[in-house]
Amino acid sequence: MNETRKMQEKTPNLVTIHNINNESNLQLVRFYNDHGFHISDTEFVGPVFVNLFQTVEWRPPSDPRSVRVSHLLPYWGSSPPPLLIFGVGGAPDAPLYKLASKLSKLGVFLELMSTPAACRTWNVLMSEGREAAMCLYPSIGHKKDFKASDR
Repeated sequence: MNETRKMQEKTPNLVTIHNINNESNLQLVRFYNDHGFHISDTEFVGPVFVNLFQTVEWRPPSDPRSVRVSHLLPYWGSSPPPLLIFGVGGAPDAPLYKLASKLSKLGVFLELMSTPAACRTWNVLMSEGREAAMCLYPSIGHKKDFKASDR
């Protein structure tokens, strides 16, 4: 018992959970296709950057493997998120070690995945009140509409 308590005291919290009082502005992915996304009540064409209460058009390089920290910094606001979900379109074909390493030095953990997986993961994280950000490339060849029966 004491060993568990000592271990918990030494281990930093990896996740911060927030109570969200105003869920009306919460950014949830409702739909995605080859061209863009429907997030909350707004449609976006092309890549997007999403945080808890805002989604904006994102202008990254055409190849996700070319994304650098400088392409993300302007979208973070006052501080970087503890977790960045990165939907690269289809299945990731490169681990982006350099980007992950540079983000880690800023206190940001990078989760690299396909855009469909990123959308699902994001909605779960938001339903749990987790603090994160997400950047997405449209997913070529995929179309998904989240209906009430899917939730």
